[in-house]
Amino acid sequence: MSRRRAGWVSLMGAGALLFAAMLAAPGCASSRKKVEEVPQTVEAVVEAEPAEPETIGYVEARPWSATQGETVEFVVGATAGRKARVHVSPVGGGPEHVVELTDDGNGRYTGRWTIPDDLAPGAYRVEAELTETTTGEPVKLTSSRTLSVAAAVRGPTLADCQRVRDELAKTFVHFAFDKSDLDETAQAILAGIAEKIAGVKERVTGLTVVGHCDSRGTIEYNLALGARRAAAVRDALSARPDLRWLSIETLSMGEEKPLIPNARTEAEHAQNRRAEFRLSCGG
Repeated sequence: MSRRRAGWVSLMGAGALLFAAMLAAPGCASSRKKVEEVPQTVEAVVEAEPAEPETIGYVEARPWSATQGETVEFVVGATAGRKARVHVSPVGGGPEHVVELTDDGNGRYTGRWTIPDDLAPGAYRVEAELTETTTGEPVKLTSSRTLSVAAAVRGPTLADCQRVRDELAKTFVHFAFDKSDLDETAQAILAGIAEKIAGVKERVTGLTVVGHCDSRGTIEYNLALGARRAAAVRDALSARPDLRWLSIETLSMGEEKPLIPNARTEAEHAQNRRAEFRLSCGG
């Protein structure tokens, strides 16, 4: 072998050793591994957690005892984001009333219900219902308490006062000849009048007592006598505890407005000696 060829062989051998050393180096091994290993894509399957079932925690009525015409507020604690209502029905069975509730977004539903004026007094069952649930089935909870409804105590109407007014217009207190004092019969009549007026107190705006006389005597004398008779009735009514609030005015007509015109007999004259009542209603 010539000296030149021997040099090339030596040079090639040295290059092979150098390449082998480079492959054995850590960096080169890592690069080779990256080339040889093909990464594989793994799809992870994440299962969704099942939704928690809807629940109703409590049902409240504020107040639990109310009267006809009063407003009751229902409060229900339940899973938020649903629709809720309250069913109100008689404990013994009967028509049901449904109250739609509003969700405040925090699991609290509220709604107001004005008790109908004609709702029968008694105990009523209160049941909360949650709809549009994940299962499609409504969730219900009946309160352990019942709503107690009582009859409302209502004041008199204007028609009630007008009825009393018409009755009093036909009621008279009579007097003896030339007298203004009240006998037992007159006192009993006034007691009945006071009771009727007190019964429609909220609608009464005033009372006028009018005194009358028969035709015997002068006009001036009879006007004064009529005034004394009206004042006697006014004082008797005002002294009653149940009528101390009442404003009473007096008026004398003397002999000008007889019940029986041209009276001749004592019985006819007696009918004209009277006090009459004019009740005023309002409100």
